[in-house]
Amino acid sequence: GPSELTLDLQRDDIQFNEVKIVTSGINFRRAAEVEGSDDGKAWRKLVAANLIRFEHEKQKIDLDSLTFADSRFRYVRVRVQPDPAKVTGDNEQELFRFLEVSVLRHVEDPGERLTQ
Repeated sequence: GPSELTLDLQRDDIQFNEVKIVTSGINFRRAAEVEGSDDGKAWRKLVAANLIRFEHEKQKIDLDSLTFADSRFRYVRVRVQPDPAKVTGDNEQELFRFLEVSVLRHVEDPGERLTQ
């Protein structure tokens, strides 16, 4: 089944809008969901999307960050499902583990793009 990790940020005044999830393995597409909570009991979904990592020779696709609206929850829960393409006929699923989970604040400042 899914792997799940709950983080306690220790404060509810930290604003964040992105979670970077690094898991073991290559050549996968795994469904991921990030939820937030003020008390660790009532959870609200922040985002659901796919984590993707494929490598072939010198080409690489690595989508490991999920972005969402600004939040200030104290608790963050991350749930990652196994790649459905790697389920065998015996219902054995791929084994993977979390290597790194980071809660981030991503900011883009508008600027001027100039080509000379």
